[in-house]
Amino acid sequence: MEAEEGSERSDVGNMSSLLLPKDMAKKLVVEVVGYNQNDKVGVKVDICDVDTHSMHTLIFKRLDFFRSYVFIGNWVRNFVSRRSFESGNEVGFHWDSYARRFHFSVLARRMNKDSLSLL
Repeated sequence: MEAEEGSERSDVGNMSSLLLPKDMAKKLVVEVVGYNQNDKVGVKVDICDVDTHSMHTLIFKRLDFFRSYVFIGNWVRNFVSRRSFESGNEVGFHWDSYARRFHFSVLARRMNKDSLSLL
C-alpha cells in the first residue's frame, strides 16, 4: 500500500487514522465493505492482523477535507502503538470475501540508525 504524500503524519501520529489514497480506496475498499458515499459515520470493518493473529475493528469513511478515505477508531492503539510502527513502514491489506474482513500485515519496516546498530 503506497501512502499519499503527507499521510505519514496521520498514519503514525496523533490523528489516529490510516489515510488511504482516494483512487485506491474507491477501487479496492468502497465496494467490498458496502460503503455509502453519503454516510458521514462510516462503516465498521473487521481486520485480522495476520502477523499477530489478532482481530480488530476499525471504521472506514470518507474525509471531505482530505478528499480521501481513512480507517479510524483505535488505529493508533490497535496497530501503531501495539506494533511499534514508525513513519516509513509499509503495510498491506487483502480483502477476504469469504470471511468478509481485511487481512493486515507489515510488509516492510523502515531501517533507522538504531535498528542498524542491532544488526
